[in-house]
Amino acid sequence: MIGDIRMSDIMGAGNGQIKKHLDGCNFRFYESYQVNKEKTEKAGYAQHDAVDFIEIIPPMGDRTVRLVEDKDKFVYPEQWAKYEANKSEPKEGSWLRAWPLIKLNELADLEAYGLRTIEEVAGLDADVCQRVGFLKPLQKLAANWLKSAKSKQAQMTNLREELDEVKREHEMLKDQYHNALRRIEASEGTRLL
Repeated sequence: MIGDIRMSDIMGAGNGQIKKHLDGCNFRFYESYQVNKEKTEKAGYAQHDAVDFIEIIPPMGDRTVRLVEDKDKFVYPEQWAKYEANKSEPKEGSWLRAWPLIKLNELADLEAYGLRTIEEVAGLDADVCQRVGFLKPLQKLAANWLKSAKSKQAQMTNLREELDEVKREHEMLKDQYHNALRRIEASEGTRLL
């Protein structure tokens, strides 16, 4: 069974070469959540921990999903490094993990394809979307999301929020000014306003 692979199975007979017994298998690393029983009992409601999984799909057979083990990181160091890199926020673009419209399973699938930003999804080629069926609706959603974020209405909303913030700060400064004048008047016994 694939889930019961030992390090001696992975390594060749003393020659230090990795046996590629999983050659031909499709696999992906992904993050999901498991209930943490100890935290759940303390809090009184469900608490979850992020956990790394590997999904292995052999050419002829059932797929296996299990927790990532050290041997997986050893056998597939490049893929593991790429998966780990996907967990950090990209330097440019809007991070998919912060996109409120995406579901966890869609996020895992997109990250498995190496996509990390909304801009990358929106810019997908029509041919790629045709070959990978679930990408087309996400590509359209991402493109519309970016388009609406750049629209005049979105800009006006942002300006309105900034203006409201400036007004709040102005009112706070006016209050502080009047309070300071009142203290001075009280301590000196003169009227300044």
